[in-house]
Amino acid sequence: MPRRYYDYSAWETFRPFESLNTFISIVVIIVFFAQFIFIINFFVSIFKGRKATTENPWKATTLEWTTPVHHVHGNWSGPVPEVHRWAYDYRDDGAGGDFIPQTEKEKTG
Repeated sequence: MPRRYYDYSAWETFRPFESLNTFISIVVIIVFFAQFIFIINFFVSIFKGRKATTENPWKATTLEWTTPVHHVHGNWSGPVPEVHRWAYDYRDDGAGGDFIPQTEKEKTG
């Protein structure tokens, strides 16, 4: 629909799009109010959500999941861990696990 028209009904060219314009307007209003579900969930999760108790609950391979649960200045209490592989190395680690963290050295042999 072109912009800067006060009333589309005066133009014969725009009549076929009148129901589409109404439908899109209704969908936009529904999507706008659906954002309140996100906002409520966000604040409820902050104040009443479960706290993470383990360092890597999802068995992710990336470096940020090696930080301690209780954060210290600089994220790691000691030296920064060495990275030995790319971030998403999901494969059999030889011991029945399905992921290999970035900080674990490659096994040779």
